[in-house]
Amino acid sequence: MYKCATCTETREEFHSIKITLTDCNICIANNISGSLQRVPSQILAITSKSSDGRLVRDYIRDTKEDVKEYKKELTAKGVPGVE
Repeated sequence: MYKCATCTETREEFHSIKITLTDCNICIANNISGSLQRVPSQILAITSKSSDGRLVRDYIRDTKEDVKEYKKELTAKGVPGVE
């Protein structure tokens, strides 16, 4: 997003990050240059936890518990190399 400091026109431009726009299309016709300023884009903020994330955390927790139980079974059977 760009905003002209002179005529306050706001517009969205897509270009390479290496390019910096400085001239407003309206003001350049009136021989005014260098008045275009970049306006930061809106930032998306996620404030609530999604149910998908909860499902993944639950699956990881359950899997860790299963692994602990399986290790106990292997240790009880005397399988070497089980920590």
